[in-house]
Amino acid sequence: MKGLVGWSVVLALFILVIGCGGGGGGGSSTGTTSSTGTTSGGTHSPQVTLYLQPSNQMLNPQNLVVGDQAQMDITARNSSNNLVVIPVSGWTTTAPSSVATVTSGGLLTAIGASTTTYAVSVTYQGATYTSSLLVSAPQDFVTGAVDDIDDGQTIPIEYAIVDFYNASGAQVGSAYTARDGTFRASVPATATQFTLDMSVADPGGVTYYPQFTYGPSSNPQAYLEGVSCLAALPGPLSSTTPTALASSIVPPLRTSGPPPPPTGCLK
Repeated sequence: MKGLVGWSVVLALFILVIGCGGGGGGGSSTGTTSSTGTTSGGTHSPQVTLYLQPSNQMLNPQNLVVGDQAQMDITARNSSNNLVVIPVSGWTTTAPSSVATVTSGGLLTAIGASTTTYAVSVTYQGATYTSSLLVSAPQDFVTGAVDDIDDGQTIPIEYAIVDFYNASGAQVGSAYTARDGTFRASVPATATQFTLDMSVADPGGVTYYPQFTYGPSSNPQAYLEGVSCLAALPGPLSSTTPTALASSIVPPLRTSGPPPPPTGCLK
Protein backbone atom coordinates (compact mmCIF):
# COMPACT_ATOMS: atom_id res chain seq x y z
CA MET A 1 0.00 0.00 0.00
CA LYS A 2 1.48 3.30 -1.08
CA GLY A 3 2.47 5.56 1.78
CA LEU A 4 1.99 2.87 4.45
CA VAL A 5 4.76 1.87 6.80
CA GLY A 6 5.47 -1.37 8.61
CA TRP A 7 4.08 -2.25 12.00
CA SER A 8 7.54 -1.87 13.53
CA VAL A 9 7.32 1.91 13.26
CA VAL A 10 3.56 2.38 13.45
CA LEU A 11 3.46 2.64 17.22
CA ALA A 12 5.97 5.48 17.18
CA LEU A 13 4.07 7.23 14.39
CA PHE A 14 0.76 6.73 16.17
CA ILE A 15 1.93 9.08 18.91
CA LEU A 16 2.35 11.76 16.24
CA VAL A 17 -1.11 11.33 14.71
CA ILE A 18 -2.73 14.51 13.40
CA GLY A 19 -6.06 15.23 11.75
CA CYS A 20 -6.44 14.44 8.06
CA GLY A 21 -6.49 17.12 5.36
CA GLY A 22 -9.53 17.86 3.23
CA GLY A 23 -13.14 18.20 4.25
CA GLY A 24 -12.30 20.72 6.92
CA GLY A 25 -10.98 18.07 9.36
CA GLY A 26 -8.25 18.62 11.91
CA GLY A 27 -6.85 17.75 15.32
CA SER A 28 -6.14 14.34 16.81
CA SER A 29 -8.23 12.04 18.91
CA THR A 30 -9.20 8.52 19.72
CA GLY A 31 -12.81 7.53 19.94
CA THR A 32 -15.63 5.77 18.19
CA THR A 33 -15.91 6.30 14.47
CA SER A 34 -19.49 6.74 13.34
CA SER A 35 -21.03 6.06 9.93
CA THR A 36 -20.11 9.60 8.92
CA GLY A 37 -16.52 9.14 9.98
CA THR A 38 -16.46 11.54 12.91
CA THR A 39 -15.05 10.35 16.20
CA SER A 40 -16.18 11.04 19.72
CA GLY A 41 -13.47 13.70 19.78
CA GLY A 42 -14.89 15.30 16.63
CA THR A 43 -12.04 14.43 14.26
CA HIS A 44 -11.23 11.99 11.48
CA SER A 45 -8.08 10.33 12.82
CA PRO A 46 -7.56 7.49 13.54
CA GLN A 47 -10.41 5.49 11.97
CA VAL A 48 -11.56 2.30 10.29
CA THR A 49 -10.33 1.75 6.74
CA LEU A 50 -10.90 -1.04 4.26
CA TYR A 51 -8.70 -2.31 1.41
CA LEU A 52 -10.15 -4.40 -1.40
CA GLN A 53 -8.21 -7.61 -1.99
CA PRO A 54 -6.07 -8.35 -3.91
CA SER A 55 -5.83 -4.86 -5.47
CA ASN A 56 -5.44 -2.95 -2.16
CA GLN A 57 -7.82 -0.27 -3.48
CA MET A 58 -9.23 1.63 -0.51
CA LEU A 59 -13.00 1.43 -0.25
CA ASN A 60 -15.64 3.03 1.91
CA PRO A 61 -17.38 0.22 3.86
CA GLN A 62 -20.73 1.58 2.64
CA ASN A 63 -19.73 0.83 -0.97
CA LEU A 64 -19.26 -2.95 -0.76
CA VAL A 65 -20.78 -5.28 -3.34
CA VAL A 66 -21.46 -9.01 -3.20
CA GLY A 67 -18.23 -10.95 -3.75
CA ASP A 68 -15.89 -8.30 -2.35
CA GLN A 69 -13.18 -9.46 0.03
CA ALA A 70 -11.41 -6.69 1.90
CA GLN A 71 -8.94 -6.16 4.71
CA MET A 72 -10.06 -3.92 7.56
CA ASP A 73 -7.52 -1.91 9.56
CA ILE A 74 -7.26 1.20 11.68
CA THR A 75 -5.35 3.99 9.95
CA ALA A 76 -3.95 7.20 11.36
CA ARG A 77 -1.93 10.08 9.93
CA ASN A 78 1.66 10.71 10.98
CA SER A 79 3.41 14.05 11.36
CA SER A 80 3.84 14.22 7.56
CA ASN A 81 0.08 13.72 7.12
CA ASN A 82 0.64 10.32 5.49
CA LEU A 83 -1.64 7.40 6.28
CA VAL A 84 -0.17 4.58 8.34
CA VAL A 85 -1.83 1.24 9.07
CA ILE A 86 -2.32 0.00 12.63
CA PRO A 87 -3.12 -3.72 12.36
CA VAL A 88 -5.54 -4.83 15.07
CA SER A 89 -7.44 -8.01 15.89
CA GLY A 90 -10.83 -8.66 17.43
CA TRP A 91 -13.03 -7.36 14.60
CA THR A 92 -16.76 -8.07 14.81
CA THR A 93 -19.82 -7.17 12.76
CA THR A 94 -23.53 -6.91 13.43
CA ALA A 95 -24.26 -8.18 9.91
CA PRO A 96 -25.76 -11.66 9.66
CA SER A 97 -23.56 -14.27 8.00
CA SER A 98 -25.88 -14.19 4.99
CA VAL A 99 -24.76 -10.60 4.35
CA ALA A 100 -21.11 -10.38 5.50
CA THR A 101 -18.53 -12.07 7.68
CA VAL A 102 -15.34 -10.74 9.23
CA THR A 103 -12.45 -12.63 10.80
CA SER A 104 -10.79 -11.54 14.02
CA GLY A 105 -7.89 -10.31 11.89
CA GLY A 106 -10.19 -8.08 9.84
CA LEU A 107 -10.69 -10.01 6.60
CA LEU A 108 -14.22 -9.07 5.55
CA THR A 109 -16.24 -10.96 2.94
CA ALA A 110 -19.39 -9.50 1.39
CA ILE A 111 -21.80 -12.39 0.83
CA GLY A 112 -25.31 -11.08 0.18
CA ALA A 113 -26.97 -7.78 -0.72
CA SER A 114 -29.08 -6.00 1.88
CA THR A 115 -30.76 -2.62 2.16
CA THR A 116 -29.96 -2.64 5.88
CA THR A 117 -26.83 -0.89 7.13
CA TYR A 118 -24.83 -2.85 9.70
CA ALA A 119 -21.75 -2.08 11.80
CA VAL A 120 -18.22 -3.42 11.87
CA SER A 121 -16.02 -2.58 14.84
CA VAL A 122 -12.85 -3.26 16.78
CA THR A 123 -11.40 -2.12 20.11
CA TYR A 124 -7.85 -0.76 20.20
CA GLN A 125 -6.08 0.70 23.25
CA GLY A 126 -9.36 1.10 25.09
CA ALA A 127 -11.22 2.90 22.27
CA THR A 128 -13.83 1.26 20.05
CA TYR A 129 -13.78 2.12 16.35
CA THR A 130 -16.98 1.47 14.42
CA SER A 131 -17.97 2.00 10.81
CA SER A 132 -21.22 1.39 8.98
CA LEU A 133 -21.30 -1.45 6.46
CA LEU A 134 -23.60 -1.83 3.47
CA VAL A 135 -23.51 -4.57 0.84
CA SER A 136 -25.21 -4.05 -2.53
CA ALA A 137 -25.68 -6.21 -5.60
CA PRO A 138 -22.85 -5.69 -8.13
CA GLN A 139 -23.71 -3.65 -11.21
CA ASP A 140 -21.47 -1.58 -13.48
CA PHE A 141 -18.49 0.08 -11.81
CA VAL A 142 -17.32 3.69 -11.88
CA THR A 143 -14.13 4.83 -10.13
CA GLY A 144 -12.78 8.28 -9.39
CA ALA A 145 -11.53 10.65 -6.71
CA VAL A 146 -12.54 13.87 -4.97
CA ASP A 147 -9.57 16.09 -4.15
CA ASP A 148 -8.76 19.45 -2.65
CA ILE A 149 -6.22 21.28 -4.82
CA ASP A 150 -4.51 23.98 -2.74
CA ASP A 151 -1.33 25.79 -3.84
CA GLY A 152 -0.55 22.95 -6.22
CA GLN A 153 -0.92 20.28 -3.53
CA THR A 154 -3.49 17.52 -3.89
CA ILE A 155 -5.28 16.63 -0.65
CA PRO A 156 -7.83 13.77 -0.73
CA ILE A 157 -11.30 14.49 0.61
CA GLU A 158 -13.02 11.71 2.53
CA TYR A 159 -16.77 11.28 2.98
CA ALA A 160 -17.59 13.25 -0.14
CA ILE A 161 -20.66 11.75 -1.84
CA VAL A 162 -20.87 11.23 -5.59
CA ASP A 163 -24.46 10.82 -6.80
CA PHE A 164 -25.34 9.23 -10.14
CA TYR A 165 -28.33 9.89 -12.40
CA ASN A 166 -29.85 8.45 -15.55
CA ALA A 167 -30.68 10.43 -18.69
CA SER A 168 -34.10 11.32 -17.26
CA GLY A 169 -32.56 12.94 -14.19
CA ALA A 170 -33.53 10.18 -11.74
CA GLN A 171 -30.92 9.23 -9.15
CA VAL A 172 -29.71 5.65 -9.67
CA GLY A 173 -26.70 5.34 -7.36
CA SER A 174 -24.39 6.91 -4.83
CA ALA A 175 -20.90 6.38 -3.43
CA TYR A 176 -18.84 7.75 -0.53
CA THR A 177 -15.17 8.54 -0.97
CA ALA A 178 -12.73 6.60 1.18
CA ARG A 179 -10.00 8.08 3.32
CA ASP A 180 -7.69 8.50 0.31
CA GLY A 181 -10.38 10.45 -1.55
CA THR A 182 -11.16 7.66 -4.02
CA PHE A 183 -14.47 5.93 -4.64
CA ARG A 184 -15.81 2.89 -6.43
CA ALA A 185 -19.49 3.08 -7.30
CA SER A 186 -21.76 0.25 -8.37
CA VAL A 187 -24.41 1.72 -10.67
CA PRO A 188 -26.82 0.46 -13.34
CA ALA A 189 -25.91 0.70 -17.01
CA THR A 190 -28.48 3.50 -17.31
CA ALA A 191 -26.26 5.87 -15.28
CA THR A 192 -25.05 8.67 -17.54
CA GLN A 193 -24.50 11.68 -15.25
CA PHE A 194 -23.15 12.56 -11.82
CA THR A 195 -22.81 15.34 -9.26
CA LEU A 196 -21.04 16.01 -5.98
CA ASP A 197 -22.54 16.25 -2.49
CA MET A 198 -20.24 17.68 0.20
CA SER A 199 -22.84 17.79 2.99
CA VAL A 200 -21.06 15.11 5.05
CA ALA A 201 -17.46 16.03 4.20
CA ASP A 202 -18.06 19.76 4.72
CA PRO A 203 -21.20 20.37 6.83
CA GLY A 204 -22.62 23.81 6.22
CA GLY A 205 -20.26 24.51 3.33
CA VAL A 206 -17.68 26.14 5.60
CA THR A 207 -14.59 25.08 3.63
CA TYR A 208 -15.82 24.68 0.05
CA TYR A 209 -18.24 26.39 -2.31
CA PRO A 210 -21.16 24.13 -3.45
CA GLN A 211 -19.55 23.70 -6.84
CA PHE A 212 -16.88 21.53 -8.47
CA THR A 213 -14.61 21.31 -11.48
CA TYR A 214 -14.15 18.19 -13.55
CA GLY A 215 -12.44 17.40 -16.83
CA PRO A 216 -9.02 17.46 -18.51
CA SER A 217 -6.52 19.86 -16.94
CA SER A 218 -6.33 21.70 -20.25
CA ASN A 219 -10.06 22.48 -20.18
CA PRO A 220 -11.80 21.67 -16.87
CA GLN A 221 -15.48 22.54 -16.67
CA ALA A 222 -17.32 24.04 -13.69
CA TYR A 223 -20.51 22.51 -12.29
CA LEU A 224 -22.89 23.24 -9.44
CA GLU A 225 -23.58 20.61 -6.80
CA GLY A 226 -27.04 19.10 -7.12
CA VAL A 227 -29.32 17.78 -9.82
CA SER A 228 -29.63 21.14 -11.60
CA CYS A 229 -26.11 20.94 -13.07
CA LEU A 230 -24.90 17.42 -13.88
CA ALA A 231 -21.62 16.23 -15.39
CA ALA A 232 -21.42 13.48 -18.01
CA LEU A 233 -20.05 10.05 -17.18
CA PRO A 234 -17.63 8.46 -19.62
CA GLY A 235 -19.19 5.45 -21.27
CA PRO A 236 -20.12 2.80 -21.92
CA LEU A 237 -20.03 1.41 -18.39
CA SER A 238 -18.89 -2.13 -17.62
CA SER A 239 -19.54 -4.68 -14.89
CA THR A 240 -16.09 -6.26 -15.32
CA THR A 241 -13.74 -3.34 -15.97
CA PRO A 242 -14.35 -0.20 -13.87
CA THR A 243 -14.90 2.97 -15.87
CA ALA A 244 -12.59 5.68 -14.55
CA LEU A 245 -13.60 9.33 -14.50
CA ALA A 246 -11.48 11.54 -16.75
CA SER A 247 -10.08 13.51 -13.81
CA SER A 248 -10.51 14.18 -10.12
CA ILE A 249 -13.62 16.02 -8.92
CA VAL A 250 -12.39 19.23 -7.27
CA PRO A 251 -14.57 21.51 -5.10
CA PRO A 252 -13.30 25.12 -4.90
CA LEU A 253 -11.94 26.38 -1.60
CA ARG A 254 -13.67 29.42 -0.13
CA THR A 255 -10.27 30.89 0.72
CA SER A 256 -9.55 31.09 -3.02
CA GLY A 257 -12.46 33.46 -3.64
CA PRO A 258 -15.70 32.97 -5.60
CA PRO A 259 -15.45 30.32 -8.34
CA PRO A 260 -16.33 31.01 -12.00
CA PRO A 261 -19.92 30.46 -13.16
CA PRO A 262 -20.82 26.90 -14.22
CA THR A 263 -19.81 26.02 -17.76
CA GLY A 264 -20.41 22.30 -18.21
CA CYS A 265 -23.98 21.64 -17.06
CA LEU A 266 -25.83 18.96 -19.01
CA LYS A 267 -29.17 20.44 -17.91
